[in-house]
Amino acid sequence: MAGRIDRRTLMVGSTLALFPAGSAGREMTKTTDWDSLRRPLHLPALEEGAFCPRSEGKRFAPQLGFGPGNGPVHPASLGPDGVMNYGGGREDGGWFYLKVLWAATPDYAGPILVRGRQLDGLHEVRFEGGADPVREMRLENGGVIVGAPGLRNWPSYTRVRVPGCYAYQVDCLDFSEVIVFQAVKAKPGELTPLPAWEEGPNPLPRELAVTSGVRLDDGAVRLALTGAGHLVLRLDVRPAQDAPLDLPGQGVHPLDTTAGTVLWQADPEQRWPRVATWDDGRRRYRLEVLDADPDAWSERDLKTLVEAFAAAPEPSAAS
Repeated sequence: MAGRIDRRTLMVGSTLALFPAGSAGREMTKTTDWDSLRRPLHLPALEEGAFCPRSEGKRFAPQLGFGPGNGPVHPASLGPDGVMNYGGGREDGGWFYLKVLWAATPDYAGPILVRGRQLDGLHEVRFEGGADPVREMRLENGGVIVGAPGLRNWPSYTRVRVPGCYAYQVDCLDFSEVIVFQAVKAKPGELTPLPAWEEGPNPLPRELAVTSGVRLDDGAVRLALTGAGHLVLRLDVRPAQDAPLDLPGQGVHPLDTTAGTVLWQADPEQRWPRVATWDDGRRRYRLEVLDADPDAWSERDLKTLVEAFAAAPEPSAAS
């Protein structure tokens, strides 16, 4: 948010900003007044089954993956799409465990209060362990990451009972932010066929692994994948189509694979395939590279990924 304003609320998208002039980056006092951070919740309500307006993810620190939110506080484990899959995971007292790594960039050194609830239902968001988890999470001090001075982090658990659209309200000394995420009960492999990560005849390249999956409103499945070299991919999967492949824009390159022809366009700076589409006869795919080091992705890696998904077995359970 450009400029400074007096202390008052200003809604911009999903962010509620409270910026006292001249106070950005102030460090916490010895005794934290948590009551002063416990502002009223400003979370929107959605009808059941409505589109979940998940907060977009971005890479906010080279040492960590993508995390949603405008910052300086991010739930780093939610990836580029703000999705958490909890199927088959640990549960206690009817509350499922979702691992979330919270992080704060060096421009904020104060305390953080995190609360939340379901937007398309009546369920709460709770935190940490036990059969009766707490309703709010208090973050102070934090761990450090080698090579990242001032980047604080807190391993934690978010707890939910049911799938749905949820939001955190993150309250800090001078601002509040709403971060929307979606909790999905199905595992990504129950939504669409997935190849083996590292083993089998067709492993994924570059240590890639699927970190989340969600079904979109049009029936497509959106996957997030992360790998070595800060590699972050978004892959949309739809049923196979009779229509020819189409990739708008200039500089479209064909690539022959055992799964058929792939069309791809290069990143303007790194020249590796940034966007690609293909149809293997079972499903149609659209791939986008969201982030990668200069040498972390290549046309050969794209071919390996395409052939790995084409060889993936059908999911054992539909969801």
